[in-house]
Amino acid sequence: MSFIPKSNSSKTLVSILIVVSIVLLRFAWGNFDWTYFIVLGDNFVSEQIIGEEVIIQKGPGYDGQFYYALAKDPFSFEKVKGGVIVDHPPYRHQRILYPLLAHIAAFGIPSFIPFMLVLINMISLIIISFTVSNFKFIASIKWSFYLPFLISGLWMSLSRDLTECIEVLLLVLALKSLFENRLYLFVFLSSLALLTRETTIIFIGAMTAIWFWRDMSSPQLLRYKIQNSLLLTVPFLLLSFWKLILLHSYPSSELVSASSNITFPFNGLYMSFKISKKLYRIFGLDRFSHLAILHIWSRN
Repeated sequence: MSFIPKSNSSKTLVSILIVVSIVLLRFAWGNFDWTYFIVLGDNFVSEQIIGEEVIIQKGPGYDGQFYYALAKDPFSFEKVKGGVIVDHPPYRHQRILYPLLAHIAAFGIPSFIPFMLVLINMISLIIISFTVSNFKFIASIKWSFYLPFLISGLWMSLSRDLTECIEVLLLVLALKSLFENRLYLFVFLSSLALLTRETTIIFIGAMTAIWFWRDMSSPQLLRYKIQNSLLLTVPFLLLSFWKLILLHSYPSSELVSASSNITFPFNGLYMSFKISKKLYRIFGLDRFSHLAILHIWSRN
């Protein structure tokens, strides 16, 4: 019996079953309350939210609480949105697409928003799996359909109303449009990706550079090359324009830079190693380890 779906319909069905099963488990764990996914901490709760049917946990909560706040009031430029105190309003507001979609899908009704935040991520993860499995360059891998489900960050995003699911979806679809040479679709998806998470500029920039190089190397007329090059700048101009709006909309506030989120690969592991090594020396564990090694060696 094979657990690898072959047809597109069976892939979609299995994907839905996997995602729905995991979501229902967390839903049940949260006493069948969709607000459990928000992870709203009492550190960021204002008096405005008192009386609302939302689970409030002790502590700082998680980033999903700020997207929940934006989804309730995406057009507000105040620090408190929908009863939630946003830590860095301009920075969080940069990532407007996910909460805006939830707001639209919920018809602006606050009680519908918690479910819509989860549903958007569910649909995103299902489409990611389906799209990736149909990429020609990995079509020979029979289990390619399961690859997205092995990315723990996507499950983290799904369980805490974060932006990574829709971010990855837009990047995957942008990559697909790059392969299919569909420029207008690529520009549209790239723009949406940058409005979902500004850190996608690394991947969008790389794909844009590939497209630009491909155009410049093609035999097409110069005016088409110039036209395409100008179109490729649209996503970056749109992001800059949105940042400028935010910068001028929040009084006495500066747009927080995302540079701290953009580091070299495995920087987290490297920093963890440095911290562990420092603690190792502070507590004198290095001396104990040397003694332990000598003791073991002498017994042998």
